[in-house]
Amino acid sequence: AIQAAPERFGKAAVARWFLEHGESENARSALERLDPRSAPDALLLLRAKALVEEERFAEALKDLTSIGPTHLLSEEAALLKARVLLELDRPGGLAPIVRQLDWAEASPGTYLDLADLLMSKGQAELALEIVDRLDQEASTRTPEFYRRRILVDILTSRKRGPEAARESIERSEAYLRDGTPELASILLAVSRRKWTDLPQV
Repeated sequence: AIQAAPERFGKAAVARWFLEHGESENARSALERLDPRSAPDALLLLRAKALVEEERFAEALKDLTSIGPTHLLSEEAALLKARVLLELDRPGGLAPIVRQLDWAEASPGTYLDLADLLMSKGQAELALEIVDRLDQEASTRTPEFYRRRILVDILTSRKRGPEAARESIERSEAYLRDGTPELASILLAVSRRKWTDLPQV
């Protein structure tokens, strides 16, 4: 119905439908007349998502910046802004996003996703801040958390030394029984060229 007669529906519903069906250009067209100075944040976020899908990152950043200060961004907007900054090779703007998100309100999955994004773009030290924060609460130390704990400690081991990575591998053994700790031990040894540290087969 939306595709046949989009004028019968609100802009948000139309843009969201197009995005969900992989039609980012149509989603953006539905929102192209928005004035960033007065448009609702929800519509600006939708347009930014459409622009990201089209890899128009600089334009997406303008809409995300118009939404408001970093500390007022929703989880979804913050993750999207982090991705856009990384795509634009502007990592200097990442630290405020990591440090000003509402830890009490955001879901642990949001932070694991952000840690994954940061590690994939070479920002392991910022990812470490997220993982360390999650490590403070027993309720957030899930198996998926331990996978990130191991990875971020390995990625930062050259600067911090291998002790943290070894500890996280040992801690994860009670939670990960799929061979991840053993594989991590190999990766740590190889990354440090410490062949004598390889697990005995």
